[in-house]
Amino acid sequence: MESKVLDALRQCRMEEGYVVSSFLPEVVLELKTRSAKIQTGIISDTPGQLACWREANVEYVIPHHSLVTRKLVQEVHNAGRKLLTWTVNDRNSMLRLADWGVDGIISDDTELLVQTFA
Repeated sequence: MESKVLDALRQCRMEEGYVVSSFLPEVVLELKTRSAKIQTGIISDTPGQLACWREANVEYVIPHHSLVTRKLVQEVHNAGRKLLTWTVNDRNSMLRLADWGVDGIISDDTELLVQTFA
């Protein structure tokens, strides 16, 4: 699958503006091994998965919103990485996460997301 993803990116001549992410650290490691330019992220929805972000050679940490704390945001930023969080579908959580300094919010309710930050 990694070869197919890299081939598709090369065919589209995408140099920037995207992040390839996976729940599987070995997938993003393989992508990084094949192309140092590619921006990668590790997705997590359990504390155990989240614990490996420090060892992963990724630019983005992408935990489920229930795992995000102010301290985690600070740790990720101090390590020179960015934090995106998913799936945030209520206004109060969006505002709280933005206040904590997350770099991006993923939502199923894009209209609410736009209204919240308009």
